[in-house]
Amino acid sequence: MSYHLYRGSSVSTLAQSATTAKTSYTDASVSAGTTYYYGVEAQDSNGNYSAMSAAAPAAVPTPPSAPTSLVPTPSSATRVILTWSAAASGGLPVTYYQVFRGNSPSTLSKVATVTQATYTDTSVNSGTTYYYGAEAQDSGGDVSPMSAAAPAVVPTPPSAPTGLVATSTSATMSSLTWNASASGGLPVLYYEVFRGTSPSSLSKVATVTQTSATDTSLVPGTAYYYAVEAEDSGADYSAKSAVVPATQVMLPSAPTGLATAVTSSIPAGAAQATYSVSLTWSASVSGGLPVEFYQVSRGTSPSSLSQVGSVEQTSYTDNSVSAATTYYYAVVAADPAGDLSAMSARVPATIGNSQAAGLFNILPMNIDSFSPSSTDLSGLPQTSIGSALFDDVGYQSGIVLNGKMIYNANEVWPGGSSSWMGAVGSAVPMPVFMSYNTTQLLGGFNLASNWTYFDASTLSWYNKGTPQPANTGNQCIDPANNPYCLNIVGGYMGRSAYVGNIYYPTPNFHNAYMVFLSYDSSKAINDPTAYQTFVPPGYYESTMGQQYGWCSSVTDGRFVYYAPLGNPVTGNSGNIFRYDTTQPFSNLATGGQTAAWQNFNMQTTPSNPGGISPNAAGFQSVAYDGTRYVYYIPFQQTLIVRYDTWNGGSAPNPAGFTVAANYTTFDPTQLGTSGYPAVAGLGNTANLAGFTGSQVVWDAANQNEYLYLVPWGTYPNNASNPTLQSTAARVRIGVMTGSNWRAVDITSTATSPAYSTPNWEMYNLTLLMQNPAWASNWPLLQTIPQLSTQSSMAGWQESWVATSNSEGATFPPRVGFVPDTSSFLVEHDVGHSLSDPTGWYVTMIPSNYNNGTMGGGYDAANGILYPASPNVPLFAFQF
Repeated sequence: MSYHLYRGSSVSTLAQSATTAKTSYTDASVSAGTTYYYGVEAQDSNGNYSAMSAAAPAAVPTPPSAPTSLVPTPSSATRVILTWSAAASGGLPVTYYQVFRGNSPSTLSKVATVTQATYTDTSVNSGTTYYYGAEAQDSGGDVSPMSAAAPAVVPTPPSAPTGLVATSTSATMSSLTWNASASGGLPVLYYEVFRGTSPSSLSKVATVTQTSATDTSLVPGTAYYYAVEAEDSGADYSAKSAVVPATQVMLPSAPTGLATAVTSSIPAGAAQATYSVSLTWSASVSGGLPVEFYQVSRGTSPSSLSQVGSVEQTSYTDNSVSAATTYYYAVVAADPAGDLSAMSARVPATIGNSQAAGLFNILPMNIDSFSPSSTDLSGLPQTSIGSALFDDVGYQSGIVLNGKMIYNANEVWPGGSSSWMGAVGSAVPMPVFMSYNTTQLLGGFNLASNWTYFDASTLSWYNKGTPQPANTGNQCIDPANNPYCLNIVGGYMGRSAYVGNIYYPTPNFHNAYMVFLSYDSSKAINDPTAYQTFVPPGYYESTMGQQYGWCSSVTDGRFVYYAPLGNPVTGNSGNIFRYDTTQPFSNLATGGQTAAWQNFNMQTTPSNPGGISPNAAGFQSVAYDGTRYVYYIPFQQTLIVRYDTWNGGSAPNPAGFTVAANYTTFDPTQLGTSGYPAVAGLGNTANLAGFTGSQVVWDAANQNEYLYLVPWGTYPNNASNPTLQSTAARVRIGVMTGSNWRAVDITSTATSPAYSTPNWEMYNLTLLMQNPAWASNWPLLQTIPQLSTQSSMAGWQESWVATSNSEGATFPPRVGFVPDTSSFLVEHDVGHSLSDPTGWYVTMIPSNYNNGTMGGGYDAANGILYPASPNVPLFAFQF
């Protein structure tokens, strides 16, 4: 059987084109894009033909279109990426693309067959120009025309980086910089950084995008080598740069010589100290970079420190410490790169505790002040001194009585003198008493409405305005501002006596022509009817002695004893005045001496052979033991004089006042020598002089009665400035046996029975300055220029006794010393020995406190001290 195939361009034009024995045939003589019609006849072996099959058309496809938009893109120095637009099918699907390459458009040869419209040529050479073409091939093997040839220049790798510089910027870090590599055609994207400890052994340590890098985690003092490679966007690598060295700097040396010093600060009146620790150390040695700062670390154990500060200098002050704590400190040096040295040795610092054994106590107090003036107190008198006008303010001592703090009218101090005695000599007595309403307590102290004054010169007294007969002519020695030697009020000074409501201010040694006053404190300070006056006979009239001038007074309940000091006219005095409070005070009507007044001159002189000693003169304080003895306390001389108010008997007997045998002398500077009692404590007995205050006090058990002596200063060789004293003393003057009081003889050397021993004690208060409780900010020296080489813990006048504070807390009796030149107010617990620091309470007074302050008044119920100052401001201290 055979088959005859017919083909034509139409059904009606079929012509035999082939014979085959198979039932299939491939016509390979067709033309692309032409439609043909086919028919088939069968012929058997006998030559018989069948009818022709139905004619079937067949459209012959065309080859694919040539690829278009061929773009060869170099992506590296070894790679070109080609893309093109897909060829259009001529009827059969496009199955392949043939890629051609050559060095010119006319010499292309096939390099690849791919199925997608992209190709990456990886067999190129850098820096070479290639031309590319592409042909499409369909599933029938038909091949399209070649695309247009497209060129591609293959890039070269980047140039090697140049100018590499490696710099050690810290002990563990180096900084690298270099010049950018030149592109070989593709952009440079990265730089690879290589490092090693030899030039021939480098390893990659970093990849960066900029022309700099920082290498960290290096070993101080080590030499390193660096090189850099550039990498473009095609991952083409340049050659390495030249290799450069960099040696790391060392760490700074650890600080040495670290030392700590604990300081404390207690402002005036503060309740407790604030502490700080000052650190110093030796500078660290640079490891290559300069030492820029130091880190200070602190902890409460050597193994647990944390940073508390950073400083540039080799010192640091830590102000955030707590009392009673031991801290440990160490210091680390740092350079500008932040390299830290090893830590210094750890050094301890122990902060004190004001409650620790052996330390004195800090005495807290609240402070207020007021400055009386003619501005605040209308009509306040003024005194003209030279060409200047001064308000009549200036006080010495005073008393709290009947709800009033009474400031003694003393003197106006114009100032301007270069010496202490010059300042004293230029002061002018003034007559104005000042009073503060103490019911207003501390809170009202600075309000002028709570203050009242009285000009005592408005009072009447005997012979007012006329000199006394013995004070005229050549017997009138012209005192300042009193050219006619008139008796005047003013110049009252020293702790003075009161009996009931009646207060007896003491005329002091500055007013040579005085008027004695009594004041009934149940009346207003400015009520003239509250006052009585007494004018003693003139000088050189023998009725009451020829030496006047007193400082302080005391009472035994009936008599007021005025302690003799002296005056500018006749010098030191031993002439005691005694007033009998059961008799009228005034001699306004009669003048001269009255029965109420009596005197006894203790000082032996050619004109007074009946005295008790040539040195029994110049007293500034007087005390009464409450039962029998009056003690005159030495200031200008060294003798304590004890007067027996019992006249040697067993009960009070005023008849013995002028009997020399009732007066006993004792020189405390001789304590511990042959024939004198022993003295316990710390100090030099030669300094037991210059006392300007005294205090009698019982201990808390009411078993032992003590006399305290308050140190101020002396004037060796009539110096113009005092030698301030700091050695306090006390002596037992009485004991209780059952309910009976027994006097203790201060002169006794007996050691038994125990109650007969006076137990003299002394203590140099400057020793408190060596106590760990002493605050570092407290001054060591006097602030007054004339006394600036002398201790600040010296110079007190008068005293008080406290047994409670303003908060209602009670405690054993304490004797307080009123500061004059001293920068400190102190109290002593009577139950402690005088030389026991734990018995002392100390506080610093304000810096504008007036030197020359003598005593004042103490409000025991409310714990307020009112010092009486020779100038303003006046202060109130509440404990």
